[in-house]
Amino acid sequence: MNQQETLELFYQGKEKWNKWAKDMLLRRKLLEDAELWKFDEETKIKPDNKETQNWVSEASAVFSSEEKHHLFVDVDFTDWVFPWHADFSGTVFNGTANFTGTIFFGLGTFRNVTFSGKACFSAAEFHGEGIFADVTFEKEADFYKIISTYRLTLYQANFTEDANFSHATCEEAFIMKTNFSKVANFTQTNFGKIVHFVDIYFGESALFENSEFSDGVSFRSCAFSKIANFKSVTFSNRTSFKSTTFSDTANFQSASFKESVSIYSTTLNHADFRYAKFNKPFSVHLCRVDIKGILKLEFPSQ
Repeated sequence: MNQQETLELFYQGKEKWNKWAKDMLLRRKLLEDAELWKFDEETKIKPDNKETQNWVSEASAVFSSEEKHHLFVDVDFTDWVFPWHADFSGTVFNGTANFTGTIFFGLGTFRNVTFSGKACFSAAEFHGEGIFADVTFEKEADFYKIISTYRLTLYQANFTEDANFSHATCEEAFIMKTNFSKVANFTQTNFGKIVHFVDIYFGESALFENSEFSDGVSFRSCAFSKIANFKSVTFSNRTSFKSTTFSDTANFQSASFKESVSIYSTTLNHADFRYAKFNKPFSVHLCRVDIKGILKLEFPSQ
């Protein structure tokens, strides 16, 4: 649908919208059963036949665009279903933007977006890529228990108040050039594949306690201004901290490192690795590390 068609259906309400979405998903299932659901092998996202192309055109929703911005005031998308791509690029959300329990079966795109009130994505599901690029959250951002089965991308995002990603499940995550001015809460979050934190500023506490990185994770050019809590985190694959600054305590107590961990060109103030578990001997690599305070490496025998 184009922007006009999308907004016309939107203003008919959730019941009409979700009925349309259910019908579109049923049509997709029929295409799959008939082996007519096809995308090109190279990009995996470009329709490869007329039937799929027609479905994609009808199932996509364009609420706003870079050319024609849309304004929402206290909008509620709770439990709405988007059968394919949902484009909110250029949208201004005045007041609360509630996406609690919203399901995105395709791309959920939020480029050049401003959330002036609380942004709530609690328990939302992203089955395509969730993209938040050049986006500003002026109030609390709540991503509690979101499910991302493909990829979550935060690029040049600015979180002015607390950002809550606790208990989230993310298959893959790319978080780059992003500013967390207040608390960044990733407690008990499960990351399934590779995760990149690149050029991130944490203005207050960064909380990762009891989270699990099932594949590799890298923190590059990050700045932790306050406590960085990695207590009891499971690092199942290679882990690296490069060109990163910990200005306060870096707490890795009881963390589990199942593969090698590399700390390179990094500044540590007070680093606590007591009771951390390293499955491989000689797997900790420290290179050009500036330790300004206390480094605690009091491991029990393993």
